[in-house]
Amino acid sequence: CPGPSHRCGRCLVRPPTFDRAWGEFDYAGPVGDAVRRGKYGREVAAMRAVARVVGAHLPAELIDDPPGVVVPVPLHPRRLRQRGFAAPLVIAVAVGRALGVRCARRVLTRSRDTPEQAGLADDALRARLSRILPINLGSLFLSVIGLMMVVVGVLLG
Repeated sequence: CPGPSHRCGRCLVRPPTFDRAWGEFDYAGPVGDAVRRGKYGREVAAMRAVARVVGAHLPAELIDDPPGVVVPVPLHPRRLRQRGFAAPLVIAVAVGRALGVRCARRVLTRSRDTPEQAGLADDALRARLSRILPINLGSLFLSVIGLMMVVVGVLLG
C-alpha cells in the first residue's frame, strides 16, 4: 500500500502488522533500472543516485512524523562481497539524512546465506524470510528501509 490513506485489496483483507509503508517509485521504471544496475551491476553510483531521489521524495507524512531511527535490512557477508556494497544501507543513510534521524547500521544481522529472493511466490518468500530474519519487526519502533518494502510486508504479513 502506498500509505495509510490507501489500502490495497490484500491489506483490506489482511491488515499488515506494521504502521506505515510507502512505495516511492515504480520498480519497472527508470528508478528500478538504476536499482538493478546498482544491485547486480555493482554500480554504487547508480544506487547513490537512487538514494538521492528517494531522500528527496519522501512522503510528507513521514517527514512530519519521522521514526526515531532508520534500520537497513542487512546483506549476508557473502552477498556483500559479491555486490561490493550494501544497497539497502546506501538508501537508509540517505533517508536518515533527509529525515534528520540516525541510521542504525548494526541493529539487524543476516543469519543465513540464502539464494536470491527475486521471483519467489509470497508463501515461499515468507517462509524463507522467517528463517533469515527471525525477528518480529512489527514489534520494533523502527523504520526498516530496504529496496523492496514488499519483502518486509510479506515477512510481517
